[in-house]
Amino acid sequence: VVPLLPIDGAVAVRLDPALGAAPQRLAAVGLVESEPGPITGWWQAKSVSPGEPLDQLVARALKVGADAFASPVFVDPSGESLIVTPWLLVAFEESTTEAERDSILSRLKASAIESEFAGMPRCYRVALAVQDGLEALDLANMLAALPEVRYAEPDFIGTVTQDHIPND
Repeated sequence: VVPLLPIDGAVAVRLDPALGAAPQRLAAVGLVESEPGPITGWWQAKSVSPGEPLDQLVARALKVGADAFASPVFVDPSGESLIVTPWLLVAFEESTTEAERDSILSRLKASAIESEFAGMPRCYRVALAVQDGLEALDLANMLAALPEVRYAEPDFIGTVTQDHIPND
């Protein structure tokens, strides 16, 4: 378990690039200092209200439009930022049948979009039907607690610095 600490007032928002004008759309809901995120379509911005509760920050960011997915920006113990996405990485126990897996994902309104993720047997990249990063995090934690599931975690977007380049 890696503790996630939110960066005060920082939010990441995924927007459809075809709709354009992301900085203006974010500013219209009180999100300032917007800049492109590490992946095309993602933007990072700050709230004009420091100390704003995370659920309110995400709800405000989602007012940008129906194409938005919003997540607080977290920092891990090494100081690197992490962004929750609408995708999870889920590994099922060997004893879990395909029917059980499908039933679990169906209850979450989720769908497996990639199997054997990264060459790992019984690991799936799963798309969630949510727009809220806090809800995605809750769903990952709920899945991880099921006996049929080996692990479940958000497919985070992480940033690294030159001081923290992996050696693998």
